[in-house]
Amino acid sequence: MKETSKKTLIYLLSLVLTNLGFVQYSFANNNIEINTNNLARLALEAAVADVTQRLAEIKPNMRLSYVKKKNDNNGTIRVYKFTPIGISNGEWTAVHTEITDNNTETKTWDNDALFSLDAFDLVNVKFISETAKSWLFESPSLVELNFDGEKTDQTKEEGAVSTVLQAELEVTKKNPHFISFRLYTIKPFAPQFMVKLSKINIHNVLNEAWKNGPLITTLQTEEVKGSIGFFVSLDENITVINSGFKLIEID
Repeated sequence: MKETSKKTLIYLLSLVLTNLGFVQYSFANNNIEINTNNLARLALEAAVADVTQRLAEIKPNMRLSYVKKKNDNNGTIRVYKFTPIGISNGEWTAVHTEITDNNTETKTWDNDALFSLDAFDLVNVKFISETAKSWLFESPSLVELNFDGEKTDQTKEEGAVSTVLQAELEVTKKNPHFISFRLYTIKPFAPQFMVKLSKINIHNVLNEAWKNGPLITTLQTEEVKGSIGFFVSLDENITVINSGFKLIEID
């Protein structure tokens, strides 16, 4: 078992170093400490290199277009397509089907399907546990959440979310790459006046947009609990499905 673990560790080290541009590495007398934390760390490095390589394949003048289906699990289903405009902007337009409850309001939903590493503090990432097929890591989150996606009256207090929001990253043991991430609050907080949130739990399932393409969120579940004022409680469970990914040229 120890010999198998050592071979796995050497393989992972070689994979990481190759992805980072190194072609030679010396294992002096095979004097390598074999433990779960080392294996998990090496898998994480390989997964980071994988994301970097995938994103590097996207040309500077290309951005992602896709369709977002949002279900509030209370009978309201909305389907909108995101079309990039310029380097950072874009618009959401309704995709009308028999099941949708779309309206004419302009959506300001986040364009958050493409997975990158910008939202995670990888310097302070910690290995926390494992499953039969994956490693789990904890990291401070740098995400700024949009708490009212259909209005533009955002407040400065929303920036405080970065101090209470934690991230959990999942990496496969075989052919290490990211397969999911979770954002959750570690304590209650008030993002806006008269709004108090006791719980946020957002789980994102990752897949390739296409073969060897960038990693994207295909399924997202959101759980939000809290209150507005003294009399209105919040208990939302939202499911988001992203599909129809396509790179398009921008001006």
